[in-house]
Amino acid sequence: MNKFKRKLMNLGLKYVKPRIHDKKVQHIIKDYNLPDPLIFQNGEKVIDKKQWIEKRRAEILHLFKENVYGKIPTEAVETNYNIINEDKKALNGFATRKAIKITFRRGRRQIDAKLQIYVPNNVDRPVPAFVGLPNWWLGYKRSLWPFKHVIQRGYALATARFGDFDPNSDNFKNGVHPLFYKEGQTRPLENEWGTIGAWSWGLIELMNYFESDSDIDQNRIAVLGHSRMGKAALWAGVNDERFSIVISNNSGCCGAALFRRKIGETIKMINECFPHWLCFNFKKYNNREFNLPVDQHILIALVAPRPVYIASGQDDIWADPIGEFLSAKHADPVYKLLGTTGLGTDKMPKINEPIMSTIGYHIRQGGHKLSLYDWHRYMDFADLYL
Repeated sequence: MNKFKRKLMNLGLKYVKPRIHDKKVQHIIKDYNLPDPLIFQNGEKVIDKKQWIEKRRAEILHLFKENVYGKIPTEAVETNYNIINEDKKALNGFATRKAIKITFRRGRRQIDAKLQIYVPNNVDRPVPAFVGLPNWWLGYKRSLWPFKHVIQRGYALATARFGDFDPNSDNFKNGVHPLFYKEGQTRPLENEWGTIGAWSWGLIELMNYFESDSDIDQNRIAVLGHSRMGKAALWAGVNDERFSIVISNNSGCCGAALFRRKIGETIKMINECFPHWLCFNFKKYNNREFNLPVDQHILIALVAPRPVYIASGQDDIWADPIGEFLSAKHADPVYKLLGTTGLGTDKMPKINEPIMSTIGYHIRQGGHKLSLYDWHRYMDFADLYL
């Protein structure tokens, strides 16, 4: 039994894993009212693109910061890059591999992060790139990050240790948080960032690095994450519009899935099993999803008009594939308002039949993983939009 399932048992909760097409699961599609992304808090309707860009988007972003993810600091940090290793014949000569040590300093505090980049050889540079924080570091479960396949498709692949930004613990002392503490502060305030915010900050800082690397085209960067890192990738992509494409793989609750469905992982489960992931204000919504002023279809809408891709696994009911698709569907009006093709359908596709509109989506066979099938669909999507 893994650590997560044991935590659930200790809380008196039960982990179930039915298939997404089981009749019992299909029946659990409830009626619920979702907040409308195109209606202001005061009840007025967004009437055009200008109102969305100049007013409504900022209003929604503030609601997510205050109630879900917490505010990511915007204060300047002194940053230094040091190439510690370079191999121009990596992956049997197909790529150049660079290892970069990034040092972040603010006042008397400092942390280091290690970035690894594989850049295809024998292609014109700068090249487009995928960037993400693997759930495991390189060398372990390497199949999740298929470097050779990505290189062969003409993309660079950049990854960093998520633990360098936050080690996924609830003490808030061993990652990036202390860089921004005020005198005497030992943990984030109620509306400040948690661990997912720290991982998102890390992805944004990696984007800053790409602006200094002549091998990477900073205008063609796709941010990608699986599971908890899929949550972080979405939040990073919302906060930093320099990411050209945002990709969420099996991200579930606090990722692409709707809170109000309460299927699979819920707000209460997240807050009790991982109390450090989100801001402390988020705990007010345990078993009170309908009091939350936002839902995740609105988070997806904040990526607009940039392409976004959401993916689900058929057996991954914990991440609620139907809820992930519905987020894409209900983000569609914002994408249409901004002049894109949006999702292009209101029906969930069949297994392994991807949607490649501005809002991309697929549900594949299998469970909670980042598969080679997923990767090839993401590269197909990038071929279209990068």
